[in-house]
Amino acid sequence: MGSTSTAEFFTIIAIVLFRLAFVGILFLLPACMICKKGGYRTWLGVGVLIPFVNFVLVYLRAFAKWPIERRLGSK
Repeated sequence: MGSTSTAEFFTIIAIVLFRLAFVGILFLLPACMICKKGGYRTWLGVGVLIPFVNFVLVYLRAFAKWPIERRLGSK
C-alpha cells in the first residue's frame, strides 16, 4: 500500500470540509426560511445540521400547531 504525503492528506481534508460546508448551507437556508415563515424563530433551522435532532424537529413541526396558525385563528 502506498502512503499519502502530508500535502495530499490536507488536500483531502480541505475538500471534505468544503463539501460538508456546502451541503450544510444547502440545507440550512431553506430550513431557516421555513421556520421563519411558519412563525418559529429562525435559529431553529440550525437543528437540521444536528444528527437525530433533525428528525425530531421535522416531526414536531409537521404535527404541531404552528404559531402562525394560532395567530390567524385557524384550526
